Amino acid sequence: MPNTSSDIALFQISLKALIVKNQAVLTLISKDGFFDFPGGRIDNDEVKMEFSASLNREISEELSENFKFRVGNFAFAAKRVFRKDKLNYNVLALFFNVTALNEDIKISDEHQEYQWIKVQDLLAQPERFVSIDEFNKLKDYLIIAKISYNN
Repeated sequence: MPNTSSDIALFQISLKALIVKNQAVLTLISKDGFFDFPGGRIDNDEVKMEFSASLNREISEELSENFKFRVGNFAFAAKRVFRKDKLNYNVLALFFNVTALNEDIKISDEHQEYQWIKVQDLLAQPERFVSIDEFNKLKDYLIIAKISYNN
């Protein structure tokens, strides 16, 4: 029997930056206290562009035009749910390795603060992640990438 449109889950795509420096991850703190990472969803006029172009825009918007960085390779994907106007939206977050070229950060009003959180401290707080899938995928990725969280 063929799938109907109601059988197929729809996902929005979010592009996220995984910025690791000195065994710490650049982490944004949402207004409700959850861990988030720089990035966001793709705008309509960016659909035909490379993911890196959308991610560049999002990072500059959230961390400031003065923050210099280089987008690298795809790291991992994780599922999360975005709630707006009492509706849930499935989101597939695609994480990319990003190298910070300076630390000239001034966050937008989308988040309350940013922190460089040591990997072991970040992974000790799974309840602060927006989804357990994101926590698990980040943990697995850090092990594979040999980024220590036992220091």
